[in-house]
Amino acid sequence: MIDGVMRVYEVCGKKKTNICAVRSVSQYYSDLETIVSTMGFGPCKTVAWQRLQLLESRFQMHKILNSEIEMHQQKAVPHRDFYNVRKVDNHIHHSACMNQKHLLRFIKKKLKTEPEV
Repeated sequence: MIDGVMRVYEVCGKKKTNICAVRSVSQYYSDLETIVSTMGFGPCKTVAWQRLQLLESRFQMHKILNSEIEMHQQKAVPHRDFYNVRKVDNHIHHSACMNQKHLLRFIKKKLKTEPEV
């Protein structure tokens, strides 16, 4: 780290070579201005939008064609855990939560049965 900038070196024996040169702030702002002006250029935005639409339609086609296969592969896995869950149910009602009385009973029971945990 030199002057707040992380530098990456490749070490070959006793020789250290800088992998990528650090550009100056003025060069950075110049490049940033070029990128921002390119993003605002109408024809470039149109091509990018069309490309994104094409990629999205291809992905939707992939999901339609392969969803059945992927579902069978997921169901075939014998060990389902937190990282291998197919669906998470996040439909929770407030009325299904513990009230104060149930919470107090739970805490007392845990204190009696597992005081060390």
